[in-house]
Amino acid sequence: MNKPQQLFCLFLATGLLSCGDVNVNIGNSAPAAEEAPKTESPAAEQAPAKPAETLPVIKAKAGSQRIMDWGTKPKEELEGPTDPWVWDSWFCQGPSEEGLKASSTLAPQGKFNYKVSNMGDNDPTTAWVEGNADYGIGEYVEFNDLGVGSDSEVNILNGYQASRSSWENNSRVKQLKFSLGGKDYFIVELADAMGTQSFAFPKDFDQALSKAEGKGTKIRITIMDVYPGLKWKDTAISEIFRCLSNPN
Repeated sequence: MNKPQQLFCLFLATGLLSCGDVNVNIGNSAPAAEEAPKTESPAAEQAPAKPAETLPVIKAKAGSQRIMDWGTKPKEELEGPTDPWVWDSWFCQGPSEEGLKASSTLAPQGKFNYKVSNMGDNDPTTAWVEGNADYGIGEYVEFNDLGVGSDSEVNILNGYQASRSSWENNSRVKQLKFSLGGKDYFIVELADAMGTQSFAFPKDFDQALSKAEGKGTKIRITIMDVYPGLKWKDTAISEIFRCLSNPN
């Protein structure tokens, strides 16, 4: 049922009485914008637009499954090292802690921490989480190297892969920029999927990396775009590592 129309009246400068609907605007006042509906998941809104880039874009190779169960952590062996959990073999290496730093890191919560060294610990249940109040676009990690094999692929576990819910509720990286010694080289586009994704360094970056070896030149990876989480804007990376192509 329509509500009865309410009227207001004004005395005009001419002395006449003028009446109209209360919703009519007076003078130059603009109509108030309708408030957007509130949601339970503010992070699920569209991520901020990323700045324009002209760098080459490489698409990482991902598995066919979007969701992955890593199972339980391998048990310690009585003799020899424990079997790798994430890494293909023990001929893999993440960023060494020497020279490793992040532009920001989410503060610990209870027994959980989100330090940058989590990216190289062979454990999918830990992650570096940036500490920006928004989606973390522009936040970065710097490290000296990935340790092994100039001809080997780089592997990334995108997002917080401790469980399906932690992965879906937190944001994941969509585009990651690689720089060396202050020069930007390329962007990796990651799939919105759990599990390991891999890609090869472009030739010019690999050559520059070889020339910079031992000189303290930093690799920087910068978050350029994200897949928004269902609940939180915090963007995470669980692992980044490199393995020898042929350890034998």
